[in-house]
Formats: sequence, structure tokens, C-alpha cells
Amino acid sequence: MAVIRNDVTARAARRLERLVSEEPPFFSPHALPWHIEDYLGALRATGSPPDHRLGLLWTFAEPLPLIEEFQLVWSGTSEGKSLLDRFGDAMPASLVDIGFRQSSDLWEPWCVALIGDQIASIAETVRRGPGGAEVGVDTAKDFRGRGLAAATTMGWSSHDDLKGLTLFYSTGRENRSSQRVTDRLGLRFVGSTFAVL
Repeated sequence: MAVIRNDVTARAARRLERLVSEEPPFFSPHALPWHIEDYLGALRATGSPPDHRLGLLWTFAEPLPLIEEFQLVWSGTSEGKSLLDRFGDAMPASLVDIGFRQSSDLWEPWCVALIGDQIASIAETVRRGPGGAEVGVDTAKDFRGRGLAAATTMGWSSHDDLKGLTLFYSTGRENRSSQRVTDRLGLRFVGSTFAVL
């Protein structure tokens, strides 16, 4: 499957569609697109030098059992509302450091893990469609390496608002720590992804 942005010229889009139709599936985590240079060349001809990313994609077989050692809080609950009310418009510095400037930066449905009264890790919905949703996970720098990413991802997968959806987890090929989370959770590898930006 391929998605082509609307700012790509019609001619380049036709060429990309033809190349994609000839592309075998990326079943191996180490596979490269057969036509990688052709994709980049087609987009380079439109004016701007393209950048690209290679990623990996997994699915959840079912909602995962929770890790009981961490305190989890979900969006859509009274605890989640109280947590956001406590921060108001200003997120703590540990979260600002990883890109969360205000509470609206948390995309629902989400699950967070608390250490004391601090948000240590966040699993949020970065993409959602009629039949599926994808998780994005961030852990504050001071709390990494403790299993919090796995805990919040487990919590996210059990959120009531995600019931009946196919759940996805993706990451870049170079992100080994994120791939360790998929191993710990026993997610099912689907294939590789390729994006030209």
C-alpha cells in the first residue's frame, strides 16, 4: 500500500504508483525497497531533495495484561482529568524536554505511568482510522530503562476507546530501545515501512 501527498505532481505520482505496484512486500526487517533510488529520483525531479525513513511495524494480538508495579492513568477517566487539571497549561520540564508543551499535546486515547506524582512515560494515539490505531510512546529521560514504555503501551492497548480496533506499533529501524519494547510485549511483526519526506 502507498500513500502519496497531494503536493506531488500528477506525473511523479503516476510514476510512483507504477513503481509501488512492482514492489514486493517488505516481510524482512532488513529488506530495502527494490526501487528506492527510483522513488527518490522521481521526487527529486519535483524540485526538493527528498529525505527518507525506513521503519518497522508490529500489531497487537490482543490487549495486553497490565504490569502491576506502575501506577497507570488513562484519558477519559476521572483520574486522567484530575492529572491534566493539576498541570493546567504548563507541563513539567521532564515532559517539555521530550516535546510535550501543554496538555493538548497528549493525543487521546492515552495512558501514562506515574512515578510519585510525575508523569514518567506516555503512550498516546498518534494515528487513528475507522479500523485501527497506532501508539506512540515517550519516556522522560530520567525514567528510561525501567520498563515504563512497555507498561504504558500495555495500558494503552487496554483502553476502552480502542476496543475492536487493530492496534499498531511502529518505530525506526535504528531505534533499538523501541524494538526491545516490542520483544517484551510479544507483538507480531508485520513488515517494514518506507517513507519519503
